[in-house]
Amino acid sequence: MITLIQGSEEFFIKRGLQSVMEKARQKYKNADIITLEANVYAKGDVQTALAPSLLSSSAIVVVENAENCTDALIEDVVEIVGSVQKGQALPGALVILHSGTVRGKKMITALKSAVSSRFVELIEAKPLKRDDEKMSFVGAEFRKLNKSIQNDAANALVLAVGDDSAELAGYIHQIADDMPEGNTTVTKKVVDFYFGGVNQVNIFDIVNAAVEGNLTRALTLFKLGTSNGLALNAIVLAMASKLRQLGKVARMNSRSLTAGEVGLTPWQVRDAQNHLKRFDSSLLAASFEALAHANVACIGQDADGGYLAVEKAIITVAGRAHD
Repeated sequence: MITLIQGSEEFFIKRGLQSVMEKARQKYKNADIITLEANVYAKGDVQTALAPSLLSSSAIVVVENAENCTDALIEDVVEIVGSVQKGQALPGALVILHSGTVRGKKMITALKSAVSSRFVELIEAKPLKRDDEKMSFVGAEFRKLNKSIQNDAANALVLAVGDDSAELAGYIHQIADDMPEGNTTVTKKVVDFYFGGVNQVNIFDIVNAAVEGNLTRALTLFKLGTSNGLALNAIVLAMASKLRQLGKVARMNSRSLTAGEVGLTPWQVRDAQNHLKRFDSSLLAASFEALAHANVACIGQDADGGYLAVEKAIITVAGRAHD
């Protein structure tokens, strides 16, 4: 049993390792767990660790930081993979943690070449950077919990949480756990409940009103929402994420790119195209600049916490209101 966990996202590394450990413990009862550091690895360390001991007949060996591996580790892993492919049984479980850098390319190539034949399991632990990756992750997580989520609800959840995969997974499980028995579909109304103020003003209402050009509604909701606890920096991040979607679709239109090439789902593209009817390049540029200033104001702890800067950003994004 050999597993390669490749990537730098801590949440996926931990979850992948937990999954591997659970399966390994079921297969190898009372196995020793041995951790090896790749940067000080010596020839034969894996084989020695996997060998039966007086106290245990098997072991689960975890090689950490394999991107810093010695030449000896590369040689041993390539040899082990070759032996397993020829039918030699491994006396335990071997887990390789590699961040995805170029060091150890020969080892990674050997491991990945054995994935299709199922001699090696590959677990991707890459950060979710693109919106379509985050949306796919949200949908997949809810399916694991026997739930589904509507497109606008998934988009709202991604906008609210941002790039923190662990936090995103946490909200997914919380929402699924809180849903009444028999209710299997997550709607935007459900997501709004978790990110709204006490009067159910939420980040998405503010962002959508601003992007639609409805300045009066955007400012009214902004004042009401912040007075009831909505965080200024969360509003800035959500609005910036929304504008990045618009920017990607504008670039897609001008360069004849596909939705997948800019990292968006078809649903997000259709939504952005509707909003782009009132945005030109100058308004997009001014909006990004205003949000950058607002972000600095929030982080820099202005006297008002960044309130005026965020308000100005909303005004800029909304442009000329058409209430």
